[in-house]
Amino acid sequence: MSGGDGRTVLVVLHGETVGGASLSILRVIPLLESRGWRFVFWAPRPSPLFDELERRGLRARGEPAPFIGYSLAALRSNPGARRRLGRARRYYGGLRRLIAEADPAVVHVNSLYAMPEGVIARLERRRVVMHVHEIPPAGWKGRGARAVAHRVAAVVAGVSEAGAVALSSPRAPAEVIFEGAPDLPAPPERSAEGATLVGTIGVLSPRKGTDVFLEAARIVRGQTEDVAFRLVGGLDNPLDREWAQELIAALPPGVEHVAHADAQAELAALDIFAMPSRSDPFPLVVLEAMASGLAVVGSRVDGIAEQLTPDTGVLVPAGDPQALATAILELHRDPERRRRLGSAARARALGTFSLERQAQALERAYDAATGLPVLPAASARSASSRIDA
Repeated sequence: MSGGDGRTVLVVLHGETVGGASLSILRVIPLLESRGWRFVFWAPRPSPLFDELERRGLRARGEPAPFIGYSLAALRSNPGARRRLGRARRYYGGLRRLIAEADPAVVHVNSLYAMPEGVIARLERRRVVMHVHEIPPAGWKGRGARAVAHRVAAVVAGVSEAGAVALSSPRAPAEVIFEGAPDLPAPPERSAEGATLVGTIGVLSPRKGTDVFLEAARIVRGQTEDVAFRLVGGLDNPLDREWAQELIAALPPGVEHVAHADAQAELAALDIFAMPSRSDPFPLVVLEAMASGLAVVGSRVDGIAEQLTPDTGVLVPAGDPQALATAILELHRDPERRRRLGSAARARALGTFSLERQAQALERAYDAATGLPVLPAASARSASSRIDA
């Protein structure tokens, strides 16, 4: 498995499920491989994520993950602090052995939560690219994470302008490497007759605005029963599980909940997609909804406000179920507007946010980290990653 040729990248994936951050890099791997890069992955094992790596035929190693977050509540969650701390030595020892064996030119750390893995890679004298799919929190935790990221990594990049700003300081600017939309099949012809189906997809949590979606559904259903709602998402975050269980136990009429489902099949069945997040760096599912030709209603926050423009979607204030309900009702009553928005959204997703552009930006980051020659004026921020508003 040894690299040693300046073209091997070790990708460190965080979490045990196949989430947006993992899918983002997995989808672009074939394009980077066609450019001569070779990859090996480190991920929690056993886990659904590790199973997915093996299913794709990718080279991967892993150990049971020691942590799920950076708080006492996360550390104490099942299976408990003692067992989690006990896993750490085995986990980080396995990562060190993989670094020595694979001899990567670059270690691609794919999450802020994988900061310790980035520190290990730096201690092993490796060049680190930190591609952060989160927005650092306010306060000392965020300041500390930002400082450590820039000390550890040769390149620090967010997945949106909002993310890059949060990761930047006056002396240490962060780059932007936007995620790419998959080239989904042309959308089916959506009928203007019958009920309108509105859906959202994402882990059930306050951050994703699950409660806002359900309250908007209650408001809409109070005015018409010709709109149905579908909530797709699991109780994957143990810190939000009790909160989410209470919501699911009191679903409004006309709302169906499915814990896990194929995202593309779900999107193909919808008429309107909603993303009412209170905070969201750059949700991959919004790009997928846009690529599916759906009319999208999203919160005017973070990366969502960069994904959607007035001619490709509808932005509403975060945390405002009445505004979300009003936008849904207006789209329900205007099928032609839904069609126009969906068509423009698909063109934007597959053009401005293509996988090819993501691959180009990642390659520039790898080249910058390794010191290989780069294209003139090539910066992941200025050459390929900024978007046309």
